[in-house]
Amino acid sequence: MADPFGIIGVIGVAGQIIKAGVKLGIDWKEAPSDVRSFLGELETLKTVLSETHTNIILNQEFKDAFEGRQSTVLSYLADGNSSSDPSTPGLISVCRIELEDLFTKLQKQSEGHRLGWDRLKGAFRSERTHAAVDDLQRRCRLLNSMTAIDNATLTATTLAQVKDARNEMRQQLQDENKAMILDWLTPMDFAAQQSDNIEIRYAGTGQWLLDCPEFQTWIQTENSTLFCPGLPGAGKTIIASVVVEYLHKRFSTDPTIGVAYVFCNFRRQHEQTIRDILASLLKQLCHALPTMPGEVQHLYKIQTRTNTRPSKMELVNLIQTVASLFSKTFILIDALDEHQAPEGLLETISGIQKLSNMSLYATSRFIPSITQRFRDDQRLEIRASDGDVADYLNGNMEQLPTFVKRNTDLQTQIRSKIVTSVDGMFLLAKLHLQSLTGKRSPKAVKAALETLATGSSSYDTAYDEAFERIEGQLEDQSELAKDALSWIVCSKRPLQIVELQEALAVEQGMTELDAENRPEIEDVISACAGLLTIDEYSRVVRLVHYTTQEYFQRNKTERLPGAEALVAAACVSYLSFDVFDAGQCRYQNELRDRIQDHPLYDYASANWGYHVRESHHVQEEVMCFLEDRERLGASAQALFGPRTRHIYEGSRLLDNVLPCPIIETSGLHIAAHFGLREVFNLVSNGNRLKQPNSLQGPSNLTCHSRKLEINAQNPEGETPLFVAVSRNFVDLTRDLVESHGAKAPKYTHGQTLLSVAVEMGHYDTVHYLVSCQLGQSDINEPDTYGSTPLLYAIAKNHQDIISLLLDVDGVAYNQRGPGGKTPLLLAVGLGRDSTVKNLLERDEVEADSKDNEGRTPLSHAARNGDLSILGRLLETGKVEADSRDDAGRSPLSYAAGKGDLEIVRCLLRTGKVDADSRDRDGRTPLFYAAMASNKEAVRYFLETKRVDVNTLDVLHQSILLGMWPSYSLWEGPQFRTAETHAALMDTTELLIELGGADPSVRDNRGRTLLWKALFHGHVELAEYLVKTGRIDGPSNFKDIAGRTPMDAFANELDNEGLAMKSALVEICDGLERLRVKSND
Repeated sequence: MADPFGIIGVIGVAGQIIKAGVKLGIDWKEAPSDVRSFLGELETLKTVLSETHTNIILNQEFKDAFEGRQSTVLSYLADGNSSSDPSTPGLISVCRIELEDLFTKLQKQSEGHRLGWDRLKGAFRSERTHAAVDDLQRRCRLLNSMTAIDNATLTATTLAQVKDARNEMRQQLQDENKAMILDWLTPMDFAAQQSDNIEIRYAGTGQWLLDCPEFQTWIQTENSTLFCPGLPGAGKTIIASVVVEYLHKRFSTDPTIGVAYVFCNFRRQHEQTIRDILASLLKQLCHALPTMPGEVQHLYKIQTRTNTRPSKMELVNLIQTVASLFSKTFILIDALDEHQAPEGLLETISGIQKLSNMSLYATSRFIPSITQRFRDDQRLEIRASDGDVADYLNGNMEQLPTFVKRNTDLQTQIRSKIVTSVDGMFLLAKLHLQSLTGKRSPKAVKAALETLATGSSSYDTAYDEAFERIEGQLEDQSELAKDALSWIVCSKRPLQIVELQEALAVEQGMTELDAENRPEIEDVISACAGLLTIDEYSRVVRLVHYTTQEYFQRNKTERLPGAEALVAAACVSYLSFDVFDAGQCRYQNELRDRIQDHPLYDYASANWGYHVRESHHVQEEVMCFLEDRERLGASAQALFGPRTRHIYEGSRLLDNVLPCPIIETSGLHIAAHFGLREVFNLVSNGNRLKQPNSLQGPSNLTCHSRKLEINAQNPEGETPLFVAVSRNFVDLTRDLVESHGAKAPKYTHGQTLLSVAVEMGHYDTVHYLVSCQLGQSDINEPDTYGSTPLLYAIAKNHQDIISLLLDVDGVAYNQRGPGGKTPLLLAVGLGRDSTVKNLLERDEVEADSKDNEGRTPLSHAARNGDLSILGRLLETGKVEADSRDDAGRSPLSYAAGKGDLEIVRCLLRTGKVDADSRDRDGRTPLFYAAMASNKEAVRYFLETKRVDVNTLDVLHQSILLGMWPSYSLWEGPQFRTAETHAALMDTTELLIELGGADPSVRDNRGRTLLWKALFHGHVELAEYLVKTGRIDGPSNFKDIAGRTPMDAFANELDNEGLAMKSALVEICDGLERLRVKSND
């Protein structure tokens, strides 16, 4: 390898000089001191030169490691040092010359016959040589030091980079895990709608609300509610978005403030259940946190194993937990009137609000049942201010004909007339302005302004005029508008632009879609005369307002005749395209690609049957589709298979090559899923409907074999009748039972049809079943686990069904289910007060029945702390107030353990309860109250004078010994809080000072309360016990084995024993001094 600095040459010369003495036969030890010193320096120079050569010159990895990085040594060498400092190569060159000169002199002076240091020492005393060696040695040491510094820096930098990479990877994994959990909670996302609303908002709109004292008070007050009702079209949703934006901006730098919001939409009612909305609120709050809360992660891990999702109650608890991580949370719910169960939603949110620092903002139309819920809350009506309306009109005058744009006076008239007529309804201003777009002259505009609709009928008038404009267009434009409106009005969920374009391109009889038949969305919107609009961020096409939907719902037969049939036919035609004759996909990524490549496929698969049902006519194409195994199966896979609805939002659930489940079903199962009664009627009348070979029964259906077909089961054992019942299609269920001879085998886990309907809460279906022989025979039929229909109804808290079943003749009021629980025991255990009341009104109900553990309803009520139910049970006069379960515990024992003073009082007031009863562990109610650290309950027991405060349990523990927890001196502080410790101390003082409890009682190991206090680190307790003066000094306390707490630690904990013993000795010495002081 090249030696650019000449280091090897210097090392070689130095080596030659050192070897010269050996060669000449002289002893270096006899050399003069200055020569020996020089030779030592020369040896050192050789060493540092070798290090420099190895570390820098030969170390290409060192140079590579600093590529692109700052290196002290490489920079020093590259810069040629400073101008006043000789270069390293120069020093090496000088040193080599001097050493070579020394070596030459040494050779010359050794040529004589007489060798000795007198002749040789002169060669070693050159000042220039010494200086050259010193200079080079210092330089090499400097370079080696620089190299060491560089290596240390590189190590630190590399370590930091590794840490950064690991942190980045960890953060990436956390982010991915967080995204998966958020997607698992719900795919529902309102961010796109929020962006759309802000995008169309005119600057300054809604500022009047932000400036209102009522709004600012709501912002600043804890647990406050601001209800903002408004007329239809007043701009409630836009202003709700303004509030969301305001909160985000105001608290953007404060991570302790949480904001979550929901826009209710009549179009999304089926996917905006109370559970869905709670999940969305939780998702938004979790998203705002830097890490996913542990409670949410824990539930995710548990439920993903069982492929389930959080229940409503679990979501409520999680929201309360997550909300507690913020100093304050703002919840905004827009358009409550568009939710399917607004009162239930409000009740749930109010329950959460009471337990959290949560402020609620809600909007709605003036619906009495909703406004009544906010009667005690701050209220602020939403109205479009004249200024906001005027701003909107000014910004949209360009929509009007050219003669308006050139006439400022006419613009003023338009603005004045519209502002006056709309009376705070922003939407009406938009519709009025739209109505002027086709006017031909100023006269026509002025005439229209004089007839602008006002008042409650103004929307209908405006919509009538818009529809007249649609019908006044060219035929193709008018037809396009009506088709588009039919799709948007009838659709079961909001349609995206690409879905609507695909839908409008479908022609009956087509075997594939003609891309050239897709209309441009701008042409569609233009043809609809302002009745449709596009949300740019979500890419959703929608009606301009909820009132538009209501208008068409009232006038659909007149305005859009045959709309449902048009949509149904298009869906079935689309699903019947040749591209789908390959049948079901084998892998999830194939299904993903199918849905992405055919934008209407997801919607058509999920909703075609609803449109067929609502069109009240089953076309021949529908029967053909139901007979087509491959196309029907492909559609069923999109309907029932992996989640597909949110594929466009980037869901990763279908973004992998995993097997796709094959859906085994039949045409009749699918017909039952959609409630298509007419299909079954056609089949019964002799129409042929093929049967997949994988299902039971013959391959073809005729009128002679229809019973076999109708009773066919899928792999899960479900018949079409089961599907009809589970979907709550009462009329179809009746048809199948009464007209088509459907049978009802037991299903999963031995459930009957009646149990299925009850569990799902389908009242109408349950009502029908119990009225016919089929349901009556199953009224008390248990499933594999012993649950009857009545027990299912109680477990699910379906009150209307419970009442219905209780009135059925022959229902077993006391039949036992899982755990030996009767309906009453189950209702009491679940805290169902109204159900308990309902049951107790029946004389046949056994009020004092026992479950498999011997507990009565009264014991369960006491254990749950449910005073209302406990009172109902006692009022019957049919219950034993002092009953004992298999563990020997009474209702009073459970009430005391719960720490519920009111229930303790209620039971003791009966005069039928033993206040000092002992269970099989020898523990009394007072014992359990003390263990619960319930001071008030303990005081109440002591004041009755009916309890023994020094009673011992089977372990010979007194109440004082049993109530204090056992953990080590070192672990203790982790497992106790200041509150629990204070409660224990207060209860201890109460037992000793009021009750006269003896703290010197020993347990079965001879250990007293003081011994336990010392051993488990309860220092404050130990000090208190010493202060009482009722015990001996701690230094001579020993248990039955003769061990003190210090001995026990030393013997039991080995290595830690000495340290812990030392700590205890200190504590004990302090206690002894305290005891002596107290005695003095």
